[in-house]
Amino acid sequence: MTERRHSRPIARAGGAAALAVLIAGTATAADRRSPDAEDDAAPTAAALGPGNAEAGRTVFNTCRACHGLSPGDHGIGPSLHALFGRRVGTARGYGLYSNALTRADFVWTAERLDAWLTRPNSFLPGNRMNFAGLRDAEDRADLIAFLKTASE
Repeated sequence: MTERRHSRPIARAGGAAALAVLIAGTATAADRRSPDAEDDAAPTAAALGPGNAEAGRTVFNTCRACHGLSPGDHGIGPSLHALFGRRVGTARGYGLYSNALTRADFVWTAERLDAWLTRPNSFLPGNRMNFAGLRDAEDRADLIAFLKTASE
């Protein structure tokens, strides 16, 4: 098992912040961020290389309140099963997508998910995800690594 690369505790969404998690996004993070965004210089998860899927399992606890990993396992947010390569806003059987999400036109990749997870409301204004984001690039890399294995 690979050790965690830092000892900082994982930030967790609480209460209402964990209740409205919807996955969405449009352009790249660079296209969506405002010029004065405080995290413009933040490293991307991709810059860190492959994440630690075991550590990502723990980070996923933040997402679990709203998302499942099995086909059709929808909660407040859509199932994340088969997320990578799926067109945004198209999880079969999930009907609570925002207009911003249904109008978006892209497929989920690790890079887009990283940008989304950094700051969802900046990445796709008007989405319904009530989650501030994961500021730590290592947590995002770990979560993405976990989702790549757990959502297939």
